[in-house]
Amino acid sequence: MVFQGWSDTPYLWSLFVLPVLLILLAYLLESPRLPIAAFMIQYLGLILERYHFFTEAKHPQNLYYQSMA
Repeated sequence: MVFQGWSDTPYLWSLFVLPVLLILLAYLLESPRLPIAAFMIQYLGLILERYHFFTEAKHPQNLYYQSMA
């Protein structure tokens, strides 16, 4: 499943997979700091994903109005 052209941006995949791996590692190591690092990386990933979405300008309403012109 590919979201909004993610095949062009592999760094976005790593920012969403890495927190899951950190949470699993935190569970195995019983580390209190790894979930905090996972949260920070996940938050950064969300910000970058939104930035990438807005810079591509492929919003549904833009696509609609471009097809009407």
